[in-house]
Amino acid sequence: MSVLRKLDRKSRWLREGEEAENEASPPADALRCLKSEQNTLSVFFVSDDEDVERAAAAMAASREGLDPFDYALLTEEALAFLQEQLEDTAGDTKDDTVNEWHRDLAKLRVNHVSELANTIYAQGDIKRFTPGEVKRIVRAAVEHGFISDDDVHPNVRAKIWRAEN
Repeated sequence: MSVLRKLDRKSRWLREGEEAENEASPPADALRCLKSEQNTLSVFFVSDDEDVERAAAAMAASREGLDPFDYALLTEEALAFLQEQLEDTAGDTKDDTVNEWHRDLAKLRVNHVSELANTIYAQGDIKRFTPGEVKRIVRAAVEHGFISDDDVHPNVRAKIWRAEN
């Protein structure tokens, strides 16, 4: 089982130049991807690549555009230090199954977020779905009945059904 955390921008986590390769912690801007609300961050527990795509589609479907979707994957073991912060909380995507995979990292303190950032940087697999891939996975989620076409943001809906030229 892996843990997926949506990131605002993959580029905030990139190691730049040889000097950064030896850094033990991420650039400070990476913390912008871990902005908590009420001391809570959302994560999704996924089993395989299909689950990753389905969770990403569920989150991307409600966005206003077909922007890149950046995320980090971590093992459950890598997040063992946050075990006490995990709360069973339903997600708020348009895919009921994906909502069951959701957990909150709650009652977070600065040291938790800092350690999470360091763990993502050192052990995480930071990835991106390109706009074309987002289009594909959202369209597939609708075609498989995971998400209703009516629940997809109108801007995204128009783009996923537009004929390829």
